[in-house]
Amino acid sequence: MKKSRRAIVWGALLVLIAALIVGSQIFSFNTINVWTIIATIMAVYILVESVLSRNFLLICLALATLYLLYITPLSLPVVSPWYLFLGAVVAGIGLTMMFRRRPAKHLRFLPHPAILKAGHLDETQPTLNVNFSTSQLTLHADAMHSGQFVIFFGALHLDLTQAELADDKAEVWVDSNFSSLKLTVPRDWRVIDNLTVMMGTANVHAEQAVVDDDSPQFILSGSVSFGSVKVEYI
Repeated sequence: MKKSRRAIVWGALLVLIAALIVGSQIFSFNTINVWTIIATIMAVYILVESVLSRNFLLICLALATLYLLYITPLSLPVVSPWYLFLGAVVAGIGLTMMFRRRPAKHLRFLPHPAILKAGHLDETQPTLNVNFSTSQLTLHADAMHSGQFVIFFGALHLDLTQAELADDKAEVWVDSNFSSLKLTVPRDWRVIDNLTVMMGTANVHAEQAVVDDDSPQFILSGSVSFGSVKVEYI
């Protein structure tokens, strides 16, 4: 987490604490215990992180959690937890489909999706979207320098062992929600993990690589929510 981002998250938590202190003089917080406070801090942390990364699904789930925690203390209308979280999931999916997150500005991609032919992806700037499905592809590229892989409720296995990196460096953007991404890369690639993981896993296994100072750099950026990213070396 970058320093400025960490400052925003901790600043938001301090504002929350201040709100609880002031609110205790206005509302009756007799039903709030230490576990409620801990759950509130976790939900606000996830909410702030999700807003910064524009993860609409987690935003809706965090808001639903906060609503559920404070139904009694704030005398809010009673809503069944099942309906509340179901509505949050549906709203999160809808907002994600409407407002797709964009990669970092310094990454440049082709204006159109990469062309798929015979199960292979032949581009130096591959852009691939996998939604509610699974895909297994082998990338053939002479000078790959960037890429964008968006997986939404699906699974993608991408074989990069036959790809070459432009100037021995490439950065790809990953946006994975409720999905799994498996990358197979050459053992001499130095994989750099810059992923933001929320309720998921990222297993780069850098110790399996055989690298030196001149090894090609493969940088993973983006986010993973309720899913996994796994890198295997061959």
